[in-house]
Amino acid sequence: MQPAQTEAEFRLINLDAWSDGQQRSKLWLCQVLEKHWTMQNSNFWIYGSWYGTLPQFILMRERLSVSRFKLFDIDKDALEVSQKINLSWQLNQSVNFHYELKDCHKIETIEMEQEKPDLIINTSCEHFNDFTWFDNLPKGQKFLLQSTDMFHPTHILRSESLKQFIANLKDPTAIYYSGELEFNYPDKKFKRFMVYGEK
Repeated sequence: MQPAQTEAEFRLINLDAWSDGQQRSKLWLCQVLEKHWTMQNSNFWIYGSWYGTLPQFILMRERLSVSRFKLFDIDKDALEVSQKINLSWQLNQSVNFHYELKDCHKIETIEMEQEKPDLIINTSCEHFNDFTWFDNLPKGQKFLLQSTDMFHPTHILRSESLKQFIANLKDPTAIYYSGELEFNYPDKKFKRFMVYGEK
């Protein structure tokens, strides 16, 4: 078992991962996916997984059948936090977690064809510099994506609207759901966009 985090290590964690906006966005994702996804023992790949909080939402709600999560991120420290957060599920549930320190732009089609992810999830599209990672998905791959119009120094590819966000996907085979969620706070206002479909 991983050792407990020290107070100094904890202070290094970006607590925004547990903010209202982050949690409501992931809850929204779960609610939409639960209405559409019927596959059992699914294999979900999460691009830009950060601290890996999304599997927590999915597993705690107990409404989707997932047997494997594969989490990708370029931040080694974030992946280590993610492993600690999800450790109890891996120890006590029949869920397999795999963590990979990798640039999602470099995930090749052949890797997906070999491992056959059922769903690609990316809730941080605004943090990627382009959609090369999406272009590399094989035809027929199901995906669920989120982005935002919120101004932030790390949002290098923010979308002005849901329509613009969808345009980046270059005419996918199908879109099963698309929508937006508005957030209003005393100091800021922004929208979150989501698209679920098939390439």
